[in-house]
Amino acid sequence: MKLSDIAQRLGCELRGNGETEISGVNGLDEAGAADTIYTLMAPEVHHMLTVERGWSADRYERWLGNALCALLLPPPAPQPTPDPPPRP
Repeated sequence: MKLSDIAQRLGCELRGNGETEISGVNGLDEAGAADTIYTLMAPEVHHMLTVERGWSADRYERWLGNALCALLLPPPAPQPTPDPPPRP
């Protein structure tokens, strides 16, 4: 599965051509990215957060999507700040 497919399923937005590769993003190689995904999506993490910590399924899903996007996708390009309106 391509990162773009994962991002789409998580509701993330890819930059560029939508074919961003995992390798090299945030200093991770493909194995490191796989380890990150494996760890965050482990059933033990789900159990710990939803059962032991009382998170709702929606909260867990939002957290997981945000964490995967933050760790696996390149940071967003900075948005230019608009010039202030001229003073009268």
